[in-house]
Amino acid sequence: MSDRSSTSFPSSSIYWVWKANSDPFTSTEPAEWRRYSDIENAIIEKAYGAKKSHALLDDHHINLQQRIQIFNNDLNKQRPVKRMTGMREDQKLRVARFLPDPVAPKHSFSKFTKYSSVFLDSVADTFPYSIQTLEESSENRQDLVQKAAQGILEEGKKVGKQREAEYITQKLLEKRNASLKEIWECCAHLYTLESFLYRKINETMRLIGSKTHEYIWRSKVATFGPFCRLLSTILIDSTKHITLDDSDRILYRGANLSDEMIASYSTSMGRQSFQGFTSTSRSRIRAEEFGNVLFIIKIVTDLITDMSPYSDYPHEEEELIRPGSGFTVERVEFDK
Repeated sequence: MSDRSSTSFPSSSIYWVWKANSDPFTSTEPAEWRRYSDIENAIIEKAYGAKKSHALLDDHHINLQQRIQIFNNDLNKQRPVKRMTGMREDQKLRVARFLPDPVAPKHSFSKFTKYSSVFLDSVADTFPYSIQTLEESSENRQDLVQKAAQGILEEGKKVGKQREAEYITQKLLEKRNASLKEIWECCAHLYTLESFLYRKINETMRLIGSKTHEYIWRSKVATFGPFCRLLSTILIDSTKHITLDDSDRILYRGANLSDEMIASYSTSMGRQSFQGFTSTSRSRIRAEEFGNVLFIIKIVTDLITDMSPYSDYPHEEEELIRPGSGFTVERVEFDK
């Protein structure tokens, strides 16, 4: 079990919301409040705790004294905000995490060749640190953490999330002198947060197998690669992280697939593999809430990790499958 206090994120029982009504200052209709993302919430709460007058986000800034959100590019666009306490009201799975839209148009999997990820293999060629080297050498750990932070910051700037990236890299750099296990726990927590990080990593790795998009994912090896290497270290040697009984070795994942993609599973021959980090849930009920396809995954490998101890969303019961893990389609069934 991880020491969650080591990552120093605000309690998930404290969160900030903004008024989403088309007229945010109307009093003639019920108020519609939406939550800020995890990182945005952390930035706002940190500024609030430090008694600052403003919190600076990527698209907005928050006047903490007047409790107003102000659009950075148009100071006249303003919305009320509130600080809330209590547990998360929405106990569903996050759609973007457990139900991502496929980027590569024809397939959401690749031909299985070995227990290996094309992306992680490319990362290993670029950053040749073995698990043993990372465990034994603090200098190598510091170097890889520094490169991971630099890459995240670079990618954050590209998608207009510089402040979010700065907050993530600050948390990561705080662990650069820690053990490999502590660094991994920090990476696991950062990966489970609602932010651009997991979205862009997943988007990148889902491109593998599409020759049209190959140049895109290869361009991300230098930036997202170091973080993915750190995140995968425990997944590579994770037999101690799986304690499921035989009766519990079933995981679930919803998906929105086109008819063409569904047909590709029906006609797939031999072993295939998911090339990205694949989020699944132990809860079939929650996985069935979204999408037009339900994957029922019988686990016969130890290359999975229970992420719920490191997550602010433990209700998701997330199990993360390592990139490159193979699977065989037993059957495809359609609802009658």
